[in-house]
Amino acid sequence: MAIALVSAHAECFSDDPDMHDNHLWHMDLLARAERLPELTERALTDSHARRRLNRSLRERGMEAARCVTAPKTVTVAPCTSLSG
Repeated sequence: MAIALVSAHAECFSDDPDMHDNHLWHMDLLARAERLPELTERALTDSHARRRLNRSLRERGMEAARCVTAPKTVTVAPCTSLSG
C-alpha cells in the first residue's frame, strides 16, 4: 500500500525536490519489499532504480546487475567466492 501511495507522488529528476525524494523512496520501498522484478524492469531506464537494485543484490551476496539495453535483458549472477 505504501509503495502505491509514494509512487503516485514520485518523479525522477523532477524540479520539485519532494517529488524527486519520493522517487528515491519509491525505489527503496521496492527493494525492501523484495519486488526485484519490478525494480529490475525500472533499472533498464532509471539510474536510481539501477543503483538501488545493485545495492540490494550486493546485500544479498549477489553480483550487481548488468543492464543491457538491447535486447532489454538484465543478467544477475551469484557472487563467486575469492577464497577458493
